[in-house]
Amino acid sequence: MSRSVPPRSVPEGLRAVLRARIAACLAPARPDDLRADSEAVRARLRDARLRLDRLAARAHVGPPHPDMTMHALLTAWPEARAVLARRGLPACDACAVGAEETLAEAAALEGFDLPGVLTDIRSLS
Repeated sequence: MSRSVPPRSVPEGLRAVLRARIAACLAPARPDDLRADSEAVRARLRDARLRLDRLAARAHVGPPHPDMTMHALLTAWPEARAVLARRGLPACDACAVGAEETLAEAAALEGFDLPGVLTDIRSLS
C-alpha cells in the first residue's frame, strides 16, 4: 500500500515547480529539440572517444621520454603541439619525418631544451 501525502503538506511553490516539470516530461518532444539533443550527444560521444584514444595511446607508449617518436608523442598528447610551438618547433604532425624522428633527435636538430620540453609535456597529464 502506498501512502499519499496530503496536498496541503507540500508548499505551494514546490507544487507549482513539480507540476511544471511533470508537464514538461509528458509533453511530446519537438523534432528540433530531439535534433539538438542528438547533436549534443554525438558531440559528447566524439569528445569521449578522443579522450579514450588519447588514454589508450598514453597507456601504450608510457610517459613522454626522449626516445619516443614525434608521432607517438603527438598522438598521446595532442596538447604537446602548443608546447613545441612555443619552443619554435614546426608542426611535426605534418612533417614526413615525424613518424620516425624521436623527440631527442628533434631536440638536437631544432636546438630546443629537451628536459624543459619533457617537463612541460609531463605537466599536461
